[in-house]
Amino acid sequence: MKKTTKRKIAAGVKIGAATVAVAGVAAGIYLLSGKHGAKNRKKLKGWAIKARKEVAYEMKRLKKIDQKAYEKIVHGVAKRYKSLKGVGHKEVEKTVRELKGDWKNIQKHVSQIAKKKK
Repeated sequence: MKKTTKRKIAAGVKIGAATVAVAGVAAGIYLLSGKHGAKNRKKLKGWAIKARKEVAYEMKRLKKIDQKAYEKIVHGVAKRYKSLKGVGHKEVEKTVRELKGDWKNIQKHVSQIAKKKK
């Protein structure tokens, strides 16, 4: 009986990890190639694109994706870019606002992926 329970738990963990990984990829895809992706890429400077990619990468590493964790990642990435020369604080803050604003769309993609997995 214990083996069955351990197998079920292991299977649940694998499904959860796969869902988070797919959600991270979906978030990155949405941010850079979604409905407004071409427009977003033109607006962003090189550092902002790298920052968005870093956020997507960090999301892939999460076990659970929620708004609090997402915003923590965004602030951590923003902190690194504020210290760079040639990157203005206003530009970083604007990118942070945009990233935070993308949460609702990311959440939709995550929930859609989770539904497909079930």
